[in-house]
Amino acid sequence: MRIIPAFVVASLLFSCNQPGNPVQLKSPAPVLAGDTLRITKEYTGIYRDDNVTFIPCDQQGMIYRVNDDAKLHAAFKKILPNAYPGEAIVLKMSAELSAVDSKIVAGLLNVKEVLRTEQKNFENTCIPYDFWCMGTEPFWQLQISEKENLIDLYNPMEQKTIHAAYVKPKNENGAITYTTQNNAKENNFRIVITKKKCSDGMSDREYDYEAHVLVNGSMKYNGCAVKGK
Repeated sequence: MRIIPAFVVASLLFSCNQPGNPVQLKSPAPVLAGDTLRITKEYTGIYRDDNVTFIPCDQQGMIYRVNDDAKLHAAFKKILPNAYPGEAIVLKMSAELSAVDSKIVAGLLNVKEVLRTEQKNFENTCIPYDFWCMGTEPFWQLQISEKENLIDLYNPMEQKTIHAAYVKPKNENGAITYTTQNNAKENNFRIVITKKKCSDGMSDREYDYEAHVLVNGSMKYNGCAVKGK
């Protein structure tokens, strides 16, 4: 089976997925050997329900199609009932790999058992991010990732994510500042991240960065931030 380079895969699979998140993959996907097929094993990675695709944490240069399992879809909706097209969760599953005649994906993962589904956070995601911001009263979290081409703020009160495409930051008076200017007026951010000790207000944990987020010029969120590795 012929597999095209993964950066082409990412472009074909996600470029028309608006407002989805095109994951920018660089390493080429190898051809599957015959003896790697029909073996059930555990996989952990990033799963997108709208196009039923999966990126393993240990093979970030690969995109797999996932057999559309009803249990998996239900588990995704339980975590993100109002997900936007392209939004992802962390998935651990037991699955059997089989070959597919495709230039888009590296293989088909037939789900045997859904072992764990979680909303992404800075401790469980395996795709690199720039910053992960969070706060309390009420709880919120914001992911900034060039690799996933996103700036996502999740508000659990509404069970909804405000999504914007990634923009390069600027240095303004010593602060790292992200400012989005989208055609969709309801999805605009101004994020100011400063290297300053910060407490989350709920534990003794201390963070190295402070974050101030302004959404659509009116909604304000103040909290802490973790810098990606």
